[in-house]
Amino acid sequence: MSRLEIVYTSISNLTRLIQADGREKVLTPRLSLYLQDGHKNNTLYRSKTEDLELNLEKALADAESLARSSAGSYKETPEYQTLTRVLKEQAQYGEDGSIKPKNKKEIRTDSLQNPSDPDATFRRKAGECHKGYVGNIVETIDENGAIITQFGYEQNIHSDSAFCREVVNELGVQEEPVTLITDGAYGGEDNIQNARENNIRLVTTTLLGKDPDVILGDFLIDEEDHQVRYCPQWRVPVETTYNANQDSYRMFFLKEHCNSCKNRKACRVKNQKKHAVVTISAKTVARAQYLRKLSTEEYKKLTRMRNAVEGIPSVLRRRYHVDQIPVRGFVRSKTWFTLKIGAINVKRVLVKALSVLFSRHHKQAFSLIIIKNPIIEIKLRTQIA
Repeated sequence: MSRLEIVYTSISNLTRLIQADGREKVLTPRLSLYLQDGHKNNTLYRSKTEDLELNLEKALADAESLARSSAGSYKETPEYQTLTRVLKEQAQYGEDGSIKPKNKKEIRTDSLQNPSDPDATFRRKAGECHKGYVGNIVETIDENGAIITQFGYEQNIHSDSAFCREVVNELGVQEEPVTLITDGAYGGEDNIQNARENNIRLVTTTLLGKDPDVILGDFLIDEEDHQVRYCPQWRVPVETTYNANQDSYRMFFLKEHCNSCKNRKACRVKNQKKHAVVTISAKTVARAQYLRKLSTEEYKKLTRMRNAVEGIPSVLRRRYHVDQIPVRGFVRSKTWFTLKIGAINVKRVLVKALSVLFSRHHKQAFSLIIIKNPIIEIKLRTQIA
């Protein structure tokens, strides 16, 4: 909903509750307009574009008036609480007590998006606006096939990085090494380190943020002694100091070595009176090392495997209409999302079971299995023995 629609609907819901209680006479003539057929269309859809801001200001004034007059009898009702939430999120008060709309840049991402769905949030990602909730899917792939083994469902402001951290923590320490392939947004040095501590290799297709020069990955750091042993050109620092707060290293080299070095620009060398100084963080070195790994054939193969899981969101949208779930609210919509994930797994298990059944016990082979909810249609072709 637009801001005006949110405010208008919140007022309308409370006025209709008051009308249902037979107390509409307590409403002012202006608030009684919200009970009239056609008033909503005239306010929201038949107004000129230049009048919408004025209409929003008037609606906020009406919301303030209604909240003040109904506080005594309706303070504990969801309709009243929604109205006061809208006022807090959308309005600002002047020194003279006047009420005006907040600048849209001041509206928080967790503000109300629709009075009928108070848990939904707003997020701008990759230049697009998204409202509602976000799902995260983990698919396990091995020689037996693929199946969804974990999923998450949160408010839209929940980040990909947070999903990754939760997945790794839920998996816990693995007895055997596990490879987790994700999109670049799931990466970050903290997540990579957390995965490593749980015997999980986190492979991302790209990295967020500005990429350092890969040559920086050749700094040899002793993390136990917090000393830099060598630079990429195998020069030994005259002195190294470690900043524990920033997890960074400050190295002092001979000026004649750095001034003639081809990596001078990448290392961002700064000359002082006696030495050339290079400052670098442990995260930058680790990031540069990871970038070099991404260019290897092994990592390219792993990142290509991740493309398969991209089909799941497509199936959820096209076949299961996940973008048009006919319920509101976080808990109810999550229940629907859970059932849709379950349906995908059930179909996969049935296809696998049927393939094993026919390949072992019949002299027939299936050329195509089409699963239609709730009917399973199996088309067979005869195999000549």
